[in-house]
Amino acid sequence: MIVTRMRKRRFKFGRLLAPLIVIAMIAAAFVWPVSRARLHAVAPIGAAMDAAANASDVVSLRQAANQRERAIADLQQRVAGLQSDVQSRDKQISALTTQANQSDQLAQAAQPAQGAAAGGKASPAPSEDVKLIARTAKIWDEMDPEAAAKIVQRLPDAYVARIFAEMDPDQVAEILGALPPKTAARLTATRTDPAPAR
Repeated sequence: MIVTRMRKRRFKFGRLLAPLIVIAMIAAAFVWPVSRARLHAVAPIGAAMDAAANASDVVSLRQAANQRERAIADLQQRVAGLQSDVQSRDKQISALTTQANQSDQLAQAAQPAQGAAAGGKASPAPSEDVKLIARTAKIWDEMDPEAAAKIVQRLPDAYVARIFAEMDPDQVAEILGALPPKTAARLTATRTDPAPAR
């Protein structure tokens, strides 16, 4: 038995050259405006070109629609985030309003005592009033200085001075920094007066 080796045939790239040239010429004919117009005039080729153009238009429209849908989804997420921010701020505002109402009630309770002291009548400070002052001081110590400053502006200076006397000096300094300069100066001058006896 004779075994012969089969030689591998070499691939001839010359065979691909002619089809590549033909494909390149057809592509150039479709791209070049002059030949493209002439090809479009031929009925079957023109119909195929129109169909291809319509298909590409549909694809581009779908892409544009997808982009708009993504943009709408992003905007909806932003709106949801803003709504949650608004709800959390509404809760903060309601909490601050409750604290302001409590402070107003404390101020109203303190005003009769101040009026009686101004009238020359001896009015000892009840232990209830001292507890309310201490509780308000504790609340203001934990509050945001700007929020506390808004409440301070609505209260009598003497009452605010009593609360400041019970507070942490650093928190008092931050609240005074958040107040308008005239109000801060007035309250500072009030704080230098001796604190009322408890």
